[in-house]
Amino acid sequence: MTHRIIVVMSFDPSLCKVDATAVPDLGCGQLEMVSHVNFYLDPAGRLKPFEEINKALTSKQDRALAKGFKLLRAAGDTGWVSGTEQSKQFIDYELKINAALGTTKVAAVCTYRADVTADELVAIVSAHQDALYNAPAH
Repeated sequence: MTHRIIVVMSFDPSLCKVDATAVPDLGCGQLEMVSHVNFYLDPAGRLKPFEEINKALTSKQDRALAKGFKLLRAAGDTGWVSGTEQSKQFIDYELKINAALGTTKVAAVCTYRADVTADELVAIVSAHQDALYNAPAH
């Protein structure tokens, strides 16, 4: 493989039909799958402080760079975010992480549910440099 990129994916294991331990090694540890519960949430199920999540992401980036990878590509599924308060907290996190990523070697993409409210959609789009929306068919 000519591109040395490591991919970290967060996912909701209750929605995943694939056993993450059965995902083949792509060589040199290029894929790491992390449950959103372990990455984003504290033991009480609340969103961890931004600083803690950012430190974990930066640590993953530093380990990837130390192994010779050029960058860390992160993909996060936010389908587990529910409720207005949790959505507001997560968007606040997204605003902070988007600003922090500018000084890193991390390329991140986030997916969101399509059934968000208009206010949530505006907040999501505002929190990201780029956004793509695919309206559900009626």
